Amino acid sequence: MGVAWASLGLLAAVSFAFFALTWTQRGEFSAAMASLGSEVHSLGTELRSLGTELRAAIEAQSAKTDALGVELRSAIAGLSARIEDHSSGHRHAG
Repeated sequence: MGVAWASLGLLAAVSFAFFALTWTQRGEFSAAMASLGSEVHSLGTELRSLGTELRAAIEAQSAKTDALGVELRSAIAGLSARIEDHSSGHRHAG
């Protein structure tokens, strides 16, 4: 609850400071705030775009990792079969 009161106090201080400005200063302040808002919006758009690129890169890497896992399991299975054939061949000869 203290945070809400502190926020309300800050809002009141900013509002009071805004009304203490001259009309010209208010216009400049409003223009600066609008510019800042546009910049924040632009950064948000850029951040969403980067997030999309990152998700795509992660998915591509995941697909590569999955493919390598399949290859590795196949190689292990082939090697295991060769070892099994080799060891069973020696048992029959002995």
